[in-house]
Amino acid sequence: MKRFLILLGLALLAGCGTGYYDELYNQHLKELQLAAKFIVLWPGPNEIPGTDLVVRLPKIFERAYNKNSTYSDDPNAEIDMERLNPPFLNPFPGLINCYETYVKDADNQNLPVYLYTGMKELSAEGKAAFEQEMLGKLKALNPDANLVDVQAPTPQGTSVPWKRIDITLPQDFFPQGQGKKGAKRLPGVFELWFYDTPTGLIIFGWRATDAIAAQINLPDLANMTAGTLTTKPPEVKPAEPAAADEAPAGGAPNGAAQ
Repeated sequence: MKRFLILLGLALLAGCGTGYYDELYNQHLKELQLAAKFIVLWPGPNEIPGTDLVVRLPKIFERAYNKNSTYSDDPNAEIDMERLNPPFLNPFPGLINCYETYVKDADNQNLPVYLYTGMKELSAEGKAAFEQEMLGKLKALNPDANLVDVQAPTPQGTSVPWKRIDITLPQDFFPQGQGKKGAKRLPGVFELWFYDTPTGLIIFGWRATDAIAAQINLPDLANMTAGTLTTKPPEVKPAEPAAADEAPAGGAPNGAAQ
């Protein structure tokens, strides 16, 4: 809003008519509406190891696990690989982290939602072959699976190119607090996303029951998350204090002679 008021003031000083004011207002309103959609994501970005990229993740995820994790209620117990990976894609390719949360369904059960993140190093030829390999595995589970191009919208109104496979199939889910013995086979969705980098593929996998996916609008959540993928901003190092014999700030440009 501060930026808009500054622009408006400049427009008035320049003697612009009401048409220009309306256009400026509408543009700013569109920017605010677009940015507001992404409020469901954490404002701070998560780094993706092995790349110079970062991404904003949904606020529903407050904890992450990987192969070195333990269960929070038993620090001596290694994490179960069936919890860390999709049951039909174990191991998840290039797994970095498994993000987990629980959402209450219509039957008052807390059922899990998962986001699996991975990074797989591949050659240019290997990327296409790997995508087809994953497509083949998921087609075996649901013949309707297809690999599609996606332009994920960004908060700035541009887009980020990804590829995606999404399928529906009965899956095992473990209600919160019930462990493996309480596993329930329920209709569920799985979305597998690929982003092409110079050294390989970033891979995201989303998994939830049909009912929970609809409740949290999982397709939009996945789309928005993908749209926040961006290059990590350079770190700004604090300026070192100048020595007594050095030129002060605002001195000769580029070290030119005084």
